[in-house]
Parts: sequence; C-alpha cells; structure tokens
Amino acid sequence: MDKSWMSNSRLSKEYKDGVDQFLKFAIARTSNPQLMRCPCRSCGNLVFQTSEEIRYHLFSKGIDQRYKTWIWHGEEDFTRASTSKKNGKNRFVESFKYDEVVNTIEMVNDAFEYSKDDPKSFQTLLEDAEKPLYPDMLPNSNEIPSSIKEAKKTMTTLGFEYEKIHACPNDCILYRNEYNGLSACPTCKTSRWKVKDKSNKECKGVPAKVLWYFPPIPRFKRMFQSSQTTRDLTWHVNGREVDRKLHHPADSPS
Repeated sequence: MDKSWMSNSRLSKEYKDGVDQFLKFAIARTSNPQLMRCPCRSCGNLVFQTSEEIRYHLFSKGIDQRYKTWIWHGEEDFTRASTSKKNGKNRFVESFKYDEVVNTIEMVNDAFEYSKDDPKSFQTLLEDAEKPLYPDMLPNSNEIPSSIKEAKKTMTTLGFEYEKIHACPNDCILYRNEYNGLSACPTCKTSRWKVKDKSNKECKGVPAKVLWYFPPIPRFKRMFQSSQTTRDLTWHVNGREVDRKLHHPADSPS
C-alpha cells in the first residue's frame, strides 16, 4: 500500500486522497469504526476519536510520519510475524516489549476514559503538567501544592478519594451516623480520643483509632473501563469452557 502521501503537504491532492484511503482502510478493519485511535501528531494513537475528528486532526495537525505500519487500524505487522522464525527466547522478549507498549497505551486511554465525565478537571491536570515546577528553586509563583489538602484534591480528581472515620480502639463501633457526636464508646466506655502515656490526659481532637475507608465503586469503575481488563475479570463466567472436566488452575482454590 502506497504511504508516500504521509510526507506530502497537507494541502496537496495526494495527501487528501491518502487520508481518504487511510480512513476507508481503517473503518473496514477495526472492531469499532465509530471510535478509533487517532494517528495525528498530537494524539499519537493514544486517544480514541470519531472518524470525522480523525480526519480533522490529520489535516489540522498532520499524521505521525513514524506510523508506517498501521497496526492499530487493521494492518498486519509483518516484522512482528517474522519473529516466529526466531528462537523461543527472542520471541518471548520481543512479545514482552510489544505487550508492554500496548499496556502503557491502554493505561493512558483508561485514564482519559475515567475523566470523560469531568473533562474540565482532566484538562486542568494536563495544563498543570505542562507548567514548570522547578524553574528557579521554587519561586513564589511555583505550582507545587501549598498544603496537603490541595495535594489531596488533585488525587481526588483522579478517583483516589478516601474517607477517614474515627473508630473505637476495641473495634466496637465507628463514630459516624448516630455515634458521630460521642466522646466515648457506648459499649466498652473507652475514650474516643488518644490518651497521653505519662499524664494520662486525653488529647481532644486526636482520635485513638482511625479507619481509612476507600469507596469501592470508583475503583470498580476503573477496573472495568479497559476492554481487556473487563474480559479478564469476567472470564470465569463468560469465557470458561463447560465440558464437565476439572481444569487447573481455573478450578483450583483462589
């Protein structure tokens, strides 16, 4: 397939015909023609776009000229296929490197997918990543969070939120809901607050025990946002072959 158009001017007829040829080729071979990896210089096959958006990017930003083999758009990688003639060790190493690249790309896409419901916050993170943090030994205009609270806000944007709940030192109750205003456990009468060893005085406001609660729903959402991870997580229900035979390790204790 002629790909010389990739290095031509974006205003030329050859480039326009090449873009049409590429999109026609990709739509006919990808599993989801409505959403494909964009090979423009900016996206670099890391971001999924519609075919119309990809066309716009290819003309406004240009195609990544290093993308000679369209492996993300249905073209077979003959260089990868030829490694089958090599010994097993080389095949394993090359396969590992290839899979490592794929996993990295999927991780980036999953992060983008997780933030699609709040694109403004994700765009803010991208803009912050471009700002210099160490230009001149941290001047007054530096972008490092000025407090732990600000740093936690950044982590919360990525879905890493958590909640700290005061607990009874003997694990009787959690100080929440109807117990939120108590200063001692109603079951064992132990103080909610930390007690100094020497003076035996309570440190008001300093809990004796804290439970860190990590909400499971945002974490489950991240687990199931990657199509590959979703297939792996549901394989025991959808992918197992039911032939009434014992299989190892699928049927062994987890």
